[in-house]
Amino acid sequence: MAEAGAVAWQFEQKGVITVDVDEDQGEEFTLICIDLGADDIDTFDSTLQIYSPPGSMEAIRATLEQNDAHIRSSELSRVPSHTISLDGKQSLQTLRLLDRLEELDDVQRIYSNADFSDEALESYRVE
Repeated sequence: MAEAGAVAWQFEQKGVITVDVDEDQGEEFTLICIDLGADDIDTFDSTLQIYSPPGSMEAIRATLEQNDAHIRSSELSRVPSHTISLDGKQSLQTLRLLDRLEELDDVQRIYSNADFSDEALESYRVE
């Protein structure tokens, strides 16, 4: 077994805010977040996922709330510096492992740098 923190260097602590947006709000909220110091913003359909330095997270969240944003979640998280793409079989094995780890009472959070393809995620959902 590795020592505590042996792989922590592969992850950065970030504020992660998830916001549900309408089409006309996405660009406005993105610009607000950039102005307040957001590091990165991912867009998925009608959802923005905003990554920020931990010290900027609360200011970004509060400003979004003042602009009537529907914030789904806001938390400090470990975000991988680099991701590793897995093939189909490796993806399924890793997803099973992650699910089993989450079921353990002693496990509070799991962070992974695995990058799963949409096909692998859909295949796992079907199982």
